[in-house]
Amino acid sequence: MPNIRNLSLLMFSFILRLAAGMLVLVLMARIQGPDLFGRFAYWLAVATLVAVPVNFGLSTYLLREIGVQRERFHALMSAALTLKLIVVAVVMIGACMALPWLDPEADLLFIALLIAQLCDSFGEFFNLGFRRDNRFTDEAKTAVATSSLHLCLVGGVLLFHGSLAFATLAFCLSRAVGCWYIRQRSAAAVGIIRPAALAQVPTLFRGSWAYAGELLLFTAYAQADTLIVKAVLGPAGVGLYQAGMRLVEGACRLAPVFAQYVLPSLSAHAADPKRFMRRVLRVLGIFGAIGVLGGLTLALNADFIANVLYGKEFSALVPLLPWFGVLLVLRYLETAGGLIIVAKGLQSVKIWIVAAQLIYVLAVGPYALNHWGLIGWQINVIFSLCLVLCAYTVLLLSARQVERWRQTAIMFPTDTN
Repeated sequence: MPNIRNLSLLMFSFILRLAAGMLVLVLMARIQGPDLFGRFAYWLAVATLVAVPVNFGLSTYLLREIGVQRERFHALMSAALTLKLIVVAVVMIGACMALPWLDPEADLLFIALLIAQLCDSFGEFFNLGFRRDNRFTDEAKTAVATSSLHLCLVGGVLLFHGSLAFATLAFCLSRAVGCWYIRQRSAAAVGIIRPAALAQVPTLFRGSWAYAGELLLFTAYAQADTLIVKAVLGPAGVGLYQAGMRLVEGACRLAPVFAQYVLPSLSAHAADPKRFMRRVLRVLGIFGAIGVLGGLTLALNADFIANVLYGKEFSALVPLLPWFGVLLVLRYLETAGGLIIVAKGLQSVKIWIVAAQLIYVLAVGPYALNHWGLIGWQINVIFSLCLVLCAYTVLLLSARQVERWRQTAIMFPTDTN
């Protein structure tokens, strides 16, 4: 587990990134209004879905493997880089082939935001270089620099030229420069990561497919709301909903970041039931406390966030924010539960739970949205998260019971003579 100093640096860098990202989104929503902000959010969701194969769940897989066999860091990273480059080529070819079916404004938004998401993916990948030797200070400094760049560049364009197209191009440029800077800083820490031979990719592919499948399902689950809300309520409905959802997603960015620090240590103790359970309780306590703090912030400051922060055009957001607060708490607990399941090596089972959640949300969500509006959609998602948490609990308890049976069999072997 991270010590107090490392955890403080983690929190400091996260708060800066969160503040910069949130301020950019608030400025964009306030200046563009619900309709244009909804268009931006919609194409960002589409770009995120198209870019998801590039991530391939590699960050979680690599961190777990590095925690078990740290000496293979460079070999694993090189093979992962080769796999990412192959998938990027396929994704970009497919995206370019789709352009003739889009209108000119959508062309610009889609391609610029897709490039931004790809740069984000590679930035997250190169950022793993700081984790090998726990270079928390270097990572925090890098996060400060990239967040400041994003805020100054995109915020400046929004303030001095409110065009959606210019803001989107600035968004893309800031992500590209940020990715380049993270790569340079990471290379200085652990050396340059170069692509590996193609022969190493199949082994990595087989080892990480379950993580890739889960990431695809989670991303589809996270972005499906935008696509469905647009189909039912139009761009203005997306703008209103995403004004609240972006606050949740921004606050939830700490969860996977902190999970990446915890996962190697948690995985290393998975074979020791007593130590593992102590760490499980600690992880649940930390994640739960952060989630409750964020949820209460949204619920108790709903009027200020909607009418003062975003502006009067977003006054309909006020009754939605308490539900977003509940969603935030459950998202943190869900991340903690998923982290524990991964550490126990049950990723292949977890992916089916996530698949069932996605099917449920897509099946019931449109009905709830049509009959009860955005609150109906929120309650549907909240209920699905409760079901996932119950499934994680049953899975973990079942795995623990199996371990007890095995230990009993070892201590009291059956006499077959």
